[in-house]
Amino acid sequence: MSDVNLSKAVRSNLLSLQSTAANMAKTQERLATGLKVNSALDNPTNFFTAASLNSRAGDMGNLLDSMSNGIKTIEAADNGLTSITKTVETMQSTLRQARQDKSFHTASYAIDTAVTTGNISFSGGAIGTTPIDVSLAKTTKTTAAAITPVLLADNGKQFTISDGTTPTADITLATGDTADDIVTKINAATALAGNGITAKNDNGSIVLTSSAGAAITVAEGTTTGGAALLGFAADVAVAKSADEFVAEINNSALLSGKIRASNDNTKLRIENLSTAELTVDGVSALGTTDGGASDPGTTGGGETTGTGGGSGTGTETAGDDTSALLVDMVAPHLCEQLRSSFVGLPGEGGHEGPASGLDPTVGRWWIRECTASVTGDMLSLHISGTGWTWVDRESMGFQVQQYLRFDSAAAFNARMEVGYDRAARIVTVWMR
Repeated sequence: MSDVNLSKAVRSNLLSLQSTAANMAKTQERLATGLKVNSALDNPTNFFTAASLNSRAGDMGNLLDSMSNGIKTIEAADNGLTSITKTVETMQSTLRQARQDKSFHTASYAIDTAVTTGNISFSGGAIGTTPIDVSLAKTTKTTAAAITPVLLADNGKQFTISDGTTPTADITLATGDTADDIVTKINAATALAGNGITAKNDNGSIVLTSSAGAAITVAEGTTTGGAALLGFAADVAVAKSADEFVAEINNSALLSGKIRASNDNTKLRIENLSTAELTVDGVSALGTTDGGASDPGTTGGGETTGTGGGSGTGTETAGDDTSALLVDMVAPHLCEQLRSSFVGLPGEGGHEGPASGLDPTVGRWWIRECTASVTGDMLSLHISGTGWTWVDRESMGFQVQQYLRFDSAAAFNARMEVGYDRAARIVTVWMR
């Protein structure tokens, strides 16, 4: 085969074409990769500098991902703990609801409207040994006739109102005063004096009331004539209604937080808010207010009984010895019922209290370990276990939708108490 001889011009053009093809290939590579330097041959210094920076950027990206995953794990654990807290709060709410049941530490007393003397008295419990009396009747005093506007001739006349101990300052009548105006002045003066007397307009007549049953005295003031002008009649004792008893007891600074009163279908219902025994004097053996008194009965912790001829009707509650007996009986067997059981965990945004039992669960808490011990009359319960909950949350541009496993523990200290409603033949056992 004969050799091909290329002229100098042809060889020059060939080399130029090869160089152009190489440059086109490099340009296409840069366009495809978006990188000016694609290999160490292009620029060794820039190539290895870029490789080092890319490696550091990758490490930082991995670290950021790990931090984000850690944050999500903590948030998911917090969500699980929140669900557990809600479960405990639901248990507490159920116990509170049980306390509001009619058969819990309560007794109801019928009101004898014919009794207009004497007191119903409370002692023991959170009140202490000194009895606190609530009058069974109120005292009223009414003007003999409807009040007409005060005339000019009676302007400036004064009068005072007393409960027999604390009189008001002078109450001054002014020309044109109506029954409402005079009532307003009386209430302002008695409130300032603190004698517990109130006034109201009853179809034009002014009615004074002492809820403590004290005698009401309307006397002339410094400028006489006011008492005579109003013309109040004699005192009248009237039995209080259930609503009046409820308002007086619940608004009393001496009884608030110690007992609670309510209207039980026109009966006076008393709830003992203490675990100590409460004694109610001034009720008959039939559970009717009579204002009498007899030897106080002995009651258990949290019990409400009546004396004054007999015990009032209501729920009988066991004392401290029975509570200690319950603790000793329940402690050895409680963990047998709880161990290896599952507790449902509610999701976020659900209901609170007993209504949360209707919410769908998003996880389970498996009680693996349980220990119960007795300290005095208190039951100490420690439970722990593994659980899982569904996490669906988005934050910082990341979205997590997965099941999260967690380990948790809880501790409770409580007393065991039992109540028996003899009429309904219902026994209630609770922890608190």
